[in-house]
Order: sequence, then structure tokens, then C-alpha cells
Amino acid sequence: MNNFKEFWRGLGLFWKEIFSKHKILFLSLCTFFVLGILSAFLIDENSKNELIKIIVEKLEQELPADAQGWPLFFYIWKNNIQVLLITFAFSFLLFIPFLIEFFNGLIISVVVAFSLTSITWGKAMLMILPHGIFELSFFFLGAFLAMLFWLKLYFPKKFLPELSRNQTFKKIFINFAIIIIGLGVSALIETWLTPFLAGVN
Repeated sequence: MNNFKEFWRGLGLFWKEIFSKHKILFLSLCTFFVLGILSAFLIDENSKNELIKIIVEKLEQELPADAQGWPLFFYIWKNNIQVLLITFAFSFLLFIPFLIEFFNGLIISVVVAFSLTSITWGKAMLMILPHGIFELSFFFLGAFLAMLFWLKLYFPKKFLPELSRNQTFKKIFINFAIIIIGLGVSALIETWLTPFLAGVN
């Protein structure tokens, strides 16, 4: 039990440390996400329709035939893990996480706007917020950690200088594992709770 408490205490201290020293980095990721949302108001209707068409085609190609229950859960979780791993892998180009968050914001904004042509604001929020709050939070934290990983590799004395590279990488990978579990929880919510609350079961 003491080891368990120490483990979580250590994780808490790690997050407190990185947020206290590098919160500008995290806030910058959030800013690009908001800019993505706002950019949806600037692009023309044809571009929005093309984006919706691409999303729909992707879902039709990839979604399981019986897109509900456990097959849907594993599809969502696998997709989210892929996005997380792509973010991590390509964050050696330090602008990539910002681009990913920008496009996440753009896609969400366009999808919500499209949904509002046939459903109310309340129902749209119920279809997004229950799982979206968790999912987006984990994506932000994952992108933040991915950037810290590469920044520590490039500038070891500037980013978390009190920790060695190995110590930093170990903590980052442990937190990545927790984020993957968290994305599984958000996929559970998206599969069962969100449809129930939105009345689309």
C-alpha cells in the first residue's frame, strides 16, 4: 500500500514540476487547439463539406460492421492510441504537436457545425462532452509529454535539468501508459454512456 501511495505521489510531483516550469508549452498547445476551432469560421462551405466527406469515408472504411458494443470500443481505443503514438513519434519535429492540436480543433468545430444542421445544441453537446472532456485532456497531456521527451533529448540542461535523461524518459513512459489507459476509459464512455445520454442507442 505504501509503495502504491509513493508511486502516485511521485507522479503528482512530476506533473507539478513540469507544469510549474513549462506551463507555457502546455498553454501554447491549448491555444493552437482554440485557433483550430476558430478557423472553422474562416473556411468556406465547400472546404467544410470536403472535410466532412473525408471523415465519413474514413469511418465507413474502418468502422466494424456491427459498430456498437465491444467492437466499437476497441475501434475507438485503437484509433486514439494511434493518434497518441503518431503525435509522439513525429514530435521530434517540434511543430507537429501544435499542428495536430490545431487540426483537432478544426475537425471538432466543423463536425459540431455540421451536426447542428440536424440536431440541437444540447444534443450535440451530449454527444461530445461526456467522453470528449477526458479524451481531449489525455491528448493534450500526451502531446505535452511528447514535446518534453524530445526537448529533453535536444536540450537536457534546459528542460527538467534536475532529472537525468533516463529518469525523465522513464517518468514520461509511465505517464504515457496511464494516458493510454485513460483513453480506454474515455472510449468506454463514448461507446456506452455518451449514446445513452444523447439518446442515440
